[in-house]
Amino acid sequence: MDSARHHLMDCGQVKGETVDDVYCEAIQELQGKLVREPPWPSNCCIFRVPSTIRRHNVYAFEPQLVSIGPYYHGQERFQPMETFKLWYLGCLLDRASTRESRLECLFKVIGSNVQHCLDCYAEKDVKCADDFVEMMILDGCFVLELFRKKAGIVPQHPDDPIFKTSYMKKILLSDLLLLENQLPWYVLESIFYLTASHRERADTSLVALALKFFGFSTIRSGAINPNIIPVNKHLLDLQRNNLLSSYASVVPEQTAWHPIPCVTKLLQAGVRFESGESSEMMDVQFKNGVMRIPPIMILDNAESLIRNLIAYEQCDATCRDKITSYAILLNNLIESERDLDYLCQKGIVDCYLNSEEICSFFRRLYSDADVVYYTYAKLSQDVNLYCMARWPTWRATLLRDYFNNPWSILSFVAAILFLFLNFLQVVFSILSYRTAA
Repeated sequence: MDSARHHLMDCGQVKGETVDDVYCEAIQELQGKLVREPPWPSNCCIFRVPSTIRRHNVYAFEPQLVSIGPYYHGQERFQPMETFKLWYLGCLLDRASTRESRLECLFKVIGSNVQHCLDCYAEKDVKCADDFVEMMILDGCFVLELFRKKAGIVPQHPDDPIFKTSYMKKILLSDLLLLENQLPWYVLESIFYLTASHRERADTSLVALALKFFGFSTIRSGAINPNIIPVNKHLLDLQRNNLLSSYASVVPEQTAWHPIPCVTKLLQAGVRFESGESSEMMDVQFKNGVMRIPPIMILDNAESLIRNLIAYEQCDATCRDKITSYAILLNNLIESERDLDYLCQKGIVDCYLNSEEICSFFRRLYSDADVVYYTYAKLSQDVNLYCMARWPTWRATLLRDYFNNPWSILSFVAAILFLFLNFLQVVFSILSYRTAA
């Protein structure tokens, strides 16, 4: 302690010089590096996927065909798609019927709000603002032209490989919903209104176009209703808002989560399962021993979509872990193929993948995710309390072991009737004996 104290006292001078004299240049350099504002602005919404989450399935987070935004921009493997972007932009400008559709107007509108667009990205490595604006316009026009071609608003060229080959469409559907492959909603919305015809603006909206493009390529629960989708931050956020639907207004409290038994064990405890309202995927309810789960359709890119939604919720605190909570609940319920098969029989889960893949998928879906706001805390508590009660378990065992077919029921009724008749015979015998006496 004494030697350390003397060392600190002596640090004020080095060979007769003050610290300011010796380290003046280093101090000035460090002061110049200090950051006065938060690294992530309040409107930051496009993040790099945390390495702890990425490691479970790297391919679920990286684009395979096209780079959108700055995170993968310029990589050699995405250069072929840059030609497609330039072609689509040329097609858009060739049919432009308004002054707003001209290229200089696009640069003016996006460039006037370039800082807002930059602040949407958690990591910024932009050397030239003009290059960034050009990238936003090129990527935004490409995405919107895809939407319009799919919707039939713009005719598809007979030699367009994107719509001529099935593999490109399938990969694009996944690439455009990756967290690291997003554009700010402001960019898409601005380009849409600048380039849309008067008829297009009257007949459709950007939200409706986007939802129609992804169609049945993602998880689905009920019908799409663009009118109830709130303000979006990007395409992935739009998909999340669509999945949450009217349930998005429910704000979970900060609470820990507790696991519940799987479907098979819940059935043994007397819990019954029913299909809930199809329009609200998140609205899982448990009351009087009945769990109602809205039907869900799990399609080809379900793992990629849910993983990116979970990563998004882990980075954006305003999301409140809603999709992550849903993934945890399904993981608890689906422990084996037997659990999944039962939910499929009840019309709750509709799978386009085999049972083994789905079970494996749910078992490792939310690994390393930190859940602060668990949406189903009350439901889990009610389910666990119900399972601790004895009567539901006894009733379920009785139904499973003794009333599992019509012959068992008939045998039970016959046995009860036999006992009742014997009881009557004994009663009449006693009464006859007393009368005789």
